[in-house]
Amino acid sequence: MDRQEVGRALSEKRAMLGLSLDDVARATLLRKSVIEVLEAGGPAQPDGFQRSYLRRYANFLKLNADEILEAFSASPALVPTFDAAAANPIKPKHEGPHVSSFRKSRSVASYVAVVVVALMVAMVVLWRPWQVQPKSPGGATTPSGTPSVPTETASPSAVEPATPSAPAAGSETPAPKAMTLMFTATTQRAWLQIRADGALVFSGILRPGDSTQVTGNYIVVDFGNARYTSLTENGVDKGVVSSDKTVLTVEYGSTSHAP
Repeated sequence: MDRQEVGRALSEKRAMLGLSLDDVARATLLRKSVIEVLEAGGPAQPDGFQRSYLRRYANFLKLNADEILEAFSASPALVPTFDAAAANPIKPKHEGPHVSSFRKSRSVASYVAVVVVALMVAMVVLWRPWQVQPKSPGGATTPSGTPSVPTETASPSAVEPATPSAPAAGSETPAPKAMTLMFTATTQRAWLQIRADGALVFSGILRPGDSTQVTGNYIVVDFGNARYTSLTENGVDKGVVSSDKTVLTVEYGSTSHAP
């Protein structure tokens, strides 16, 4: 048996089995061009790879592989040598793990959601409503809390009442008449610090519409927003404390009337 007979035997057995070249290529993982060369009786000087391809093809067709290889090697080639690089068997592709684009986008969205929630929590923790609710001497509840000077005005300095001078010996001072003052914030918040007869009775912020009342003979008031603070003295409306100033100190009564 020569090469031509070997190739004819391979082709006839494939046809008898009803297989096409594509069927054999898929089953043996050999290229279609390699199968055609083997059935034509080539190559001229088969190397180890080509002999392996011939044995694989013969075993697939249930032929005597040893007899075919011996006849293939003993007779000269009838077809030109084919490119060995093109004869490499088809290797199944192996792909690495694929990460779904949906999973990637979902992961990014999760990080963004965490950052947004953290920012919202920080804003809630840092923000505090500015509320002050002190109690006036008359018992009425007004906004109290830690006083804070508005940003648009400077903090007024506390003014200590002057020390009253002692009356002259032998003279008699008429009994003083206490006054009642009520301070009300008009359209803006007003900061007040009130001392009555030397005692601190109020220090805080009045929001628009809030008021505080104090009674005494000698009253000293530090205003943080006098233009927006109205005064009622013994039930008589005196209007705003100042028409053009915001920060000032006003004394009501006399030091001689202080107890």
